[in-house]
Amino acid sequence: MTKPKHSKIGASSCARWFACPGSIEFCKDIPQEPSVYAKEGTQAHALGEYCLKNFVPPSKYINETVNLDGEKVLVDTEMAQAVQVYFDVVTEDLKDFYTNGIPMDQNEFFLEKRFHLTSVDEDAYGTSDAALAEVFSVLRVYDYKHGKGVPVDVKENKQLMYYALGVLQELDGTEDDFPWIELVIIQPRAPHPDGPVRKWRVSYGNLMMFKDELRMAIRATRLKDAPLRAGTHCRFCPGRKTGCPAITQEAVDVAQAQFAPAESNDGIGFAMKKPSEMTPTEIQKVLNAGVIINDWVESVQKFAHSRAETGEKIPGYKLVKKKSNRKWLDDDTVAGKFMEEYGTDIYTMKLKSPVQLGKIVPSKELEEFIIKPDTGTSLVLESDRRKEVAASVTTQFEVIE
Repeated sequence: MTKPKHSKIGASSCARWFACPGSIEFCKDIPQEPSVYAKEGTQAHALGEYCLKNFVPPSKYINETVNLDGEKVLVDTEMAQAVQVYFDVVTEDLKDFYTNGIPMDQNEFFLEKRFHLTSVDEDAYGTSDAALAEVFSVLRVYDYKHGKGVPVDVKENKQLMYYALGVLQELDGTEDDFPWIELVIIQPRAPHPDGPVRKWRVSYGNLMMFKDELRMAIRATRLKDAPLRAGTHCRFCPGRKTGCPAITQEAVDVAQAQFAPAESNDGIGFAMKKPSEMTPTEIQKVLNAGVIINDWVESVQKFAHSRAETGEKIPGYKLVKKKSNRKWLDDDTVAGKFMEEYGTDIYTMKLKSPVQLGKIVPSKELEEFIIKPDTGTSLVLESDRRKEVAASVTTQFEVIE
């Protein structure tokens, strides 16, 4: 599948280098790790482009092999249903466009549009998923997210505003042409309080203010001593597992602050504080550091395992076989052998889940049979869009014996 040239100051990573200007220089020689999820996302985007170009719903290709940009891809149900949401959003807007009697041509609807944002910087370029230009009204910029790990917010989303600037430049759009720009994120596989489709409008004037911020942020990445800053943005940084000084310092600072003097056989030593002895602020620092430190620990474990498999001995560790469960060589052969004598006893029948059954039976008919068990609570960052719940009364008081 063809891939466009990658920009170091591209839209997809701009939220990171806005926060950490030094990450561009630090990560310049770090190879991008191949990922099954990245490949899956690329294939899903290609399917969306193919279906929108041909105006054919993705659901038509379930369990079929489709040639997408020279690569044969087997479209499974999950991919087709997810891309269908993207397809429906864009085609509905296109239908409204036609209904309003607005003439359409290739200059008003873009798919996977490559742009070079020279009005900001010579190295600023990227590819927008889709855009629909309604002259004298609104420019809609769509971004399809196939990932299901981290829900993405649309409000003041730097990546989408970057894309919007690119599309505007391609159109030579002015404030008279597009007083409003609507950013649209379609992310069907990551639950979000605002649903799988999220929209936010920004005025042309405010987008131009962001353009100035973008220009300054790019300049900051080129400073001789551009600073490295640790934070939640480290999660998607290629440098998070390769000894980033900012992450290392963050870990050292948190560790030093949380170690308390302790007596030992050799005299005074140090021991980690108990959680019950920490202040809320100290707990916050440990939790924040843990997010990025865990990535580093995971990378060390992965590296150690790969070295051990080459024969290098890691002191105190050994290679063992992973647990493996027995499985049939061929299900049909086993069924043919034992079906006549044992009948349906060789099968286990299981009722489909509410989500699975909802694809067959209308949702309204299922509502009275569905409950949502309380599975407890999770402690997450305040920026998480899920609604905050009240603490349990029973946990707010200590039991006095």
